[in-house]
Amino acid sequence: MSVYFLLFLLGLFVGWAISYWVDYLTPLPVSESTSTKKTSQFLFRMRMMIVTGLLYALLPYAVIELRCQQALPEVQPGDFWLWGRVIYQLLFVTLLIAATATDLREYIIHDATIIPGLLIALIAAFVSGHLQMMHLWVDWSQQIDGIQGPYRPDWIPEYKRWHGLVVALVGGLAGAGVTWLVRVTSSLILGKESLGFGDVTLMAMIGSFLGWQPVMFVFLIAPACGIVMGGIVWLRGEKNYIPFGPSLCAGAVVVLFSWHWLWTETRLIFGHPNSLLMLAGGAWGTLIMLLFGLRFIQLRRADPEEG
Repeated sequence: MSVYFLLFLLGLFVGWAISYWVDYLTPLPVSESTSTKKTSQFLFRMRMMIVTGLLYALLPYAVIELRCQQALPEVQPGDFWLWGRVIYQLLFVTLLIAATATDLREYIIHDATIIPGLLIALIAAFVSGHLQMMHLWVDWSQQIDGIQGPYRPDWIPEYKRWHGLVVALVGGLAGAGVTWLVRVTSSLILGKESLGFGDVTLMAMIGSFLGWQPVMFVFLIAPACGIVMGGIVWLRGEKNYIPFGPSLCAGAVVVLFSWHWLWTETRLIFGHPNSLLMLAGGAWGTLIMLLFGLRFIQLRRADPEEG
């Protein structure tokens, strides 16, 4: 029997367990009738089991067979730690599913999900030293084919465990920092919060698992995921508003499945500080202009019609 089918079966069980955990954190409204509540719970458990089962089978297959996270030879662990990375990321996916479910149900990302996730990421990164998809710093601009590879600080291979911990810490700070910056900027310009503090802590957890380079992609990809998810919700007529947390979680899953191709096309930017600062400044400036445009539209709609 294929190991991936066994992982699918494991995912079904984990999804069932997640559904009970979510019910404990965010119970269904008491006002619902018993029959309606049972039906809702059954459908919810089925969705959790199917989503988790598929991710538990497809992610290991993509990592092991398709090498979807292969970035450069120095980052690739041996077979033992490659499977260790898979298990590590499956734990991560489990936390993402739980955070998505509670956020969709009651617009809350619970600390009971985030804090254990942060601890798992930091401890596992230190114990292993081989779980990261990308080193803390690699300069690809110094690579010369046939002569030398990309520049990597000498201390990284010498202190693998400390490097793993630093990758997780910097990733968490980067994820929380960029989300906090957008939260503060949008609040100042729009006069109201557009991102909750739960999104900040969620991105801290995502960054701790992935590292600072991948978490930047998560933040850039999340709006596109939000558009797709919003379209699905709108077509189903379930809600008028969906939180941003599930979009961040979906963006993290996209990065897990596509890291090799994302990194191959952008690695020179992330290895060059000046280019990275210019890109960050341009993105922030664009965000400010968009927010001012949105603020202008809001003010025009608030004005009474003339005549």
